[in-house]
Amino acid sequence: MSDEDVCIRQTAVVELGICWQHDPETIAIIKKVAMSDRSFYVRQTALELFALLGKNDPCAVIMLKKLAESDDNFYVRRSAIQQLALGWHDEPEMFEFFCDRAYCDPFVREEEWEDNPRQTALEAIIEQYQGNTQIFQILSDRTENDLDEQVQKFALKILKGF
Repeated sequence: MSDEDVCIRQTAVVELGICWQHDPETIAIIKKVAMSDRSFYVRQTALELFALLGKNDPCAVIMLKKLAESDDNFYVRRSAIQQLALGWHDEPEMFEFFCDRAYCDPFVREEEWEDNPRQTALEAIIEQYQGNTQIFQILSDRTENDLDEQVQKFALKILKGF
């Protein structure tokens, strides 16, 4: 798979979403690409477009949760968590879902600049559920038990601001 091939597919998904966003087939195509394209760049682009265009799709939360839990690529998982936090944080049991992601995402840092989906889930919890009494406990746990030093530092910084 060449970089050019990835760019072409990524551009095609974006153009499809922009030009034919009101066509019922468009959402189905974008959803399929988000779930199955072999490039994580293309999957990430498609899932973000799906989250934007598919707000009324009854399967949107299910699909985004599945991507957040089980996509092979941490950028796709992180992006799915972000989209859920932006558009579906009021859904039932979403707080618990974010907690699960903050504890259980399999991310292992290879490069300093990589974004950890566990931290993204913590950010969602802090932003969307400020009044929840469990936040202190979650942050304390991540400070002591997260395997990623950057997540530990992030949790500690937030705890100091409490």
